[in-house]
Amino acid sequence: MMKRILVISLLSCFSILVSAQVTPLSSGWKAKKASEVDADGRQLTIEDPDLTGWLNAMVPGTVLTTLVNNGRMPDPWYGMNNELIADIWNEGRDYYTYWFFTRFSAESIDSAKQVWLNFRGINYRAEIYLNGERLNPVVHEGMFLRQKYNITPLLKRQGNNRLAVRVEPPLHPGNPNGGQGGDGMIGHDVTMQFTAGWDWIQPIRDRNTGIWDEVTIEVTGDIDIRDGFAKTRVPGSRLPGELQDPAFVTFSVELENPTDRLVEGEVVLSFMGSRDKKKMKIEPRSTVTVSFSEKKQTDPRIWWPNGIGQPSLYPAVITFHDRKGNTLDREDLMFGFRETGSFFDDSIGARVFTINGQKLFIRGANWIASDGMLRLKPERYDAEVRMHAEMNMNMIRVWGGSITERPEFYDACDRNGILVWQDLWITGDCNGRWPDTLRKAESQEVRRMYPDDDSLFLRSVADQVKMLRNHP
Repeated sequence: MMKRILVISLLSCFSILVSAQVTPLSSGWKAKKASEVDADGRQLTIEDPDLTGWLNAMVPGTVLTTLVNNGRMPDPWYGMNNELIADIWNEGRDYYTYWFFTRFSAESIDSAKQVWLNFRGINYRAEIYLNGERLNPVVHEGMFLRQKYNITPLLKRQGNNRLAVRVEPPLHPGNPNGGQGGDGMIGHDVTMQFTAGWDWIQPIRDRNTGIWDEVTIEVTGDIDIRDGFAKTRVPGSRLPGELQDPAFVTFSVELENPTDRLVEGEVVLSFMGSRDKKKMKIEPRSTVTVSFSEKKQTDPRIWWPNGIGQPSLYPAVITFHDRKGNTLDREDLMFGFRETGSFFDDSIGARVFTINGQKLFIRGANWIASDGMLRLKPERYDAEVRMHAEMNMNMIRVWGGSITERPEFYDACDRNGILVWQDLWITGDCNGRWPDTLRKAESQEVRRMYPDDDSLFLRSVADQVKMLRNHP
């Protein structure tokens, strides 16, 4: 099947904040090269392993960041240090295949609760083990696919819970031969492409292999609320600072019942002093999507891009209560009333963008990554996005050779009135838009068939859209 470069719709940035009891697993991690570990995942997690020779690991982070932090590799961003670091192309994938291990306690968790283990991003393949059991019978693949595991039956309420993750690099790390994306082979996989090197960056030697995004423990009742969505309509042509005609919003959410029994109760939407309720019966081991009736907001505070008006945001809360009135889960949403659009104007031979019915002159920049080794911090996101606003920009394009940025980036865009144009993991160089007879390993026609796994790419797209769809 011929692949086409996707033109991704304009996203306006509005964050979702999950308010269930969530605890980051960001400390106490250890790492060791898999070829040097004489145990499998079950053995590592049945009883405490011998951690002699294991390194203190950075999670979220990559194998290379852990090696740099432990003095095993020099910092590649200083001088010519990157030339001193072994590249995966020369050493093979096993060189950067690592085990990550940590322990955590569940003694403070109510035994009646459901407990979830969440991974927001692993690059690239992973096997995950908890207390002697493998959580994912099918090996995880893909850099941009969230994973969520109900670990309630495996959890030890006393003592330590042992978690081990074996992480492998992308299947096609490619030769970083100086071309755009090296020899282009990294385009076979659903991963970031610039790690193979570009005209503006040296190759990242481990291709950013690792548990690169956050790991959390989440505690809920017998219903788990996820992926809330606030879909807004702002009809007509608006101007900031004037009395506004009504705007509209429709809320929806997914509810999962992980138990073996029917769960009855009601899902409640709280917005601007009103409470909408729906009685629900959710079958065992099932997930349903619930939508509420469209709500009208009189004289709304409209979200406007930087330089036009205020980027106003509204809060909403979705909760689920059992028949006794106990709150089983809660999700907080923050969104803005806005409506984006575009059309092609033949008279000027260009695409015109609109926001809330007004034509918008785009003043934008290309965003590649806050840090090439993915050392991503909310404070850094906030500062860098704010600087874009201070330079009078109103849009950031996130380039397809990089990552889907983390929610904290889009949160910063929300607050600063920055629209986001989000590409998805395809580039003209690696995916055959441009001919390259000198450095690419395969022809332009073959590269147009990348990535190899259509299903993985599309599942990753759907997952990331759900994560980010409330953002402009």
